[in-house]
Amino acid sequence: MNSEVWAALETELKNLVKNENKEIYIITGGRGSLNEDRDWIDLIGNNSVVRADINVPSHFWKVAIVLDKRGLKAQTLSDI
Repeated sequence: MNSEVWAALETELKNLVKNENKEIYIITGGRGSLNEDRDWIDLIGNNSVVRADINVPSHFWKVAIVLDKRGLKAQTLSDI
C-alpha cells in the first residue's frame, strides 16, 4: 500500500541530509475520517478506537522543505 511510498520518501529525505548536506523541515497531518466509513468499521470490528470515538484520518499528507546548510548556520524557514 502507501507504506512503500512513505518509506521511499523518508529514505530520500534521509539521504539528502546525510549525503547532500541538506536541512529538512517536515510538516505532516491528516484529513477526513475513517470512523464514518462503514467498510472500515466492518473490517476492524468492535475495536476500542471506534468505541472510544477517536478520529482515525482517512488521508495523510506530508510537506518536506529542503534547504541547503550554510556552514555552521543553517537556513531557517524565514529563508524560504
